[in-house]
Amino acid sequence: MNQTSTDLFLQKNTRDKLRLYETIMRTKQRDLPVTTQVQQTRAHTGAVEDVNLRRIAMLMDRNYGTLYYTYNQLLDELREIVGDPDADIPKLFSISVGQLRMAMVQKSVPFAFLQHLINEDQPNFEAFVDSVEASRVTCLRYLRPVRDLAKQLGVRIVYEKMRISGDENRIRIFLTLVYWLATDGAVWPFTHFTHRDALEMVHRITAAFDLDYTSPVIREVLGYHVTINQTRIAHGHTLTQPVDTLSYPVPNLFDNDVRLTQAEQFSESQHLYQLNFLLPIYYAPGDPNIPQVLATFKRYNPALYQFIERFMRQLPEEILDVHRLSEPMGELIQASLLAIVMSVLTFGFDLGAVIAYAFNHRVIAARPDDRLAIAVRQTAEAVLVKEDPREVQALMPALSQALYANLLQVRRFAQPAAKVKVALMLEPVTLGFIDLVTFIDQQPFVELLHDHFESADLVIKDSSMPLDFGEHQPLIFKWNMNASSDLFGQLFGLLHALQQEKTSL
Repeated sequence: MNQTSTDLFLQKNTRDKLRLYETIMRTKQRDLPVTTQVQQTRAHTGAVEDVNLRRIAMLMDRNYGTLYYTYNQLLDELREIVGDPDADIPKLFSISVGQLRMAMVQKSVPFAFLQHLINEDQPNFEAFVDSVEASRVTCLRYLRPVRDLAKQLGVRIVYEKMRISGDENRIRIFLTLVYWLATDGAVWPFTHFTHRDALEMVHRITAAFDLDYTSPVIREVLGYHVTINQTRIAHGHTLTQPVDTLSYPVPNLFDNDVRLTQAEQFSESQHLYQLNFLLPIYYAPGDPNIPQVLATFKRYNPALYQFIERFMRQLPEEILDVHRLSEPMGELIQASLLAIVMSVLTFGFDLGAVIAYAFNHRVIAARPDDRLAIAVRQTAEAVLVKEDPREVQALMPALSQALYANLLQVRRFAQPAAKVKVALMLEPVTLGFIDLVTFIDQQPFVELLHDHFESADLVIKDSSMPLDFGEHQPLIFKWNMNASSDLFGQLFGLLHALQQEKTSL
């Protein structure tokens, strides 16, 4: 997850220590050639031997005295984690960033609150305040980011009763998200359901639904969700409403659970199945799960399937030209748009967009595009005239906004309005620079200039020849025909920074 996720659980002083640790670890790596980094990683060597705090302060643009104080606090924290007050620098800096962060999170007021919230083992907020030995005002301040996230997902944290209220499906989604943000996958945070039992249940569920998630991250997140489901059921919070958006005949996965009525058993099973369609749980064209997802929609909710199919075809070509998409890419976009519609129909908002816009700074920085918003809304309305799926019609404003929010980001990176203009000032030895030319050509946000070089954002040159572009002076990047991986990495970093600059203006 994005670094912003730590804001829910860590206060500024703790975040400063974590950022310092990350910077020390990155700087140690950055000082080495990429090939050496690869060799050390494979050999499990390359520990931090010493810390040049003055250099770190310069890189972080921080006052040395202030950073020295934070560094000493960090060392105390690391000694506590490794359990050795006399540990040397290599030992202290041998733990992962995830381990350090989780040790900090576990001491936090928000994480303690979250544990009591799900276990429902505190009678009231005052008892919780006493248990963490902090003032009520301090606790409320620390908990505000968690409460704000809950509000974005349409649920409400009731402090005084130490409860969470709202739609049960939303509550479970919120708890899954906030627990994942707390741990970042570093440790298993639940006490009443073991990690092994959770993954076994995930395997049983995906097998029953004929789904196969090969990614261990997806399986782990689903493990969090099924654990939260079991905990909520144990406290009497069940899902009673059937799922209307997919009529797929799901098996009863809770037939042995005597806590639930038969109607509740089927409802719980339906909602577990529906979860697979609320987020696009696939990232690349050609994912073997995508054709199955599309086939399921086509058979069990043909109205939604045809809505998205027509929507994609009728979008203006400058937004999405389906005829120029490869079949795997077209299927990926179609499945992703179906997930957006499913989420809006279920919650009234797109779950994926809420998460991305809450935690990704680059997504948040996107400039609004009024023309795109109008085109998306008009296309959706035109499709509805022909298809008229009533469940979609009622949510048209929310649906148009969700589709726009996603397409805005797709266009921004895949079809940017303003590209980084690059001029190649190289000797006429094409074969000698074929790796560079191929690399540049594969960047969708780069435009290669063949004349009018004075308009370039970046000039890549191999020679030492002075270049004069008049009043406009583009950035100059010195290339080497025998470029190392480090040089390619530096070039991509510069191109990416220039592209971010353009998309945020």
